Amino acid sequence: MYNNPSTVKPRRYLNHSRQEEMMNKHLIANAPENNTDACMVKRPVWQRDNLQQAQEDWLAEEVPVALVYNGISHVVMMATPKDLAAFAIGFSLSEGIIDAADEIYDIQPQPVCNGIEVHIELSSRRFMQLKERRRSMTGRTGCGVCGVEQLQEVTRPLARCRSANALI
Repeated sequence: MYNNPSTVKPRRYLNHSRQEEMMNKHLIANAPENNTDACMVKRPVWQRDNLQQAQEDWLAEEVPVALVYNGISHVVMMATPKDLAAFAIGFSLSEGIIDAADEIYDIQPQPVCNGIEVHIELSSRRFMQLKERRRSMTGRTGCGVCGVEQLQEVTRPLARCRSANALI
């Protein structure tokens, strides 16, 4: 699906057709008809009108995904663990990190203990621009993961609530 890191030379340029070929192979291998449950998990659920008996249902799975540009962790977001190459390219384009997909030389998703790191190799020019403007993405709503830069921050301990109204 992706290049083996041991066979890839650093700063190897992927031309547009090679990048399209990589994306097409990835999309075909992970197409719903080929892999229907890649991001779905079975979990017991209770319906409001029948709380005595759990039924199984399929739920979309999300995991923390860290985007790591040229070895430097940039941001962590919750995402389904599927089509991560397309996710990385789309995020990079929409955030203005790149102007075109061919400014990404390689994409390597790597499972780690707290989630998935997507290693993205940028052109030197784009990486220098990214380092100069280090973005600060604060999650204003949602799960609280958006905005952290490294997967280690996802599992940080929470401070004890000292409020008199705390549910303890």
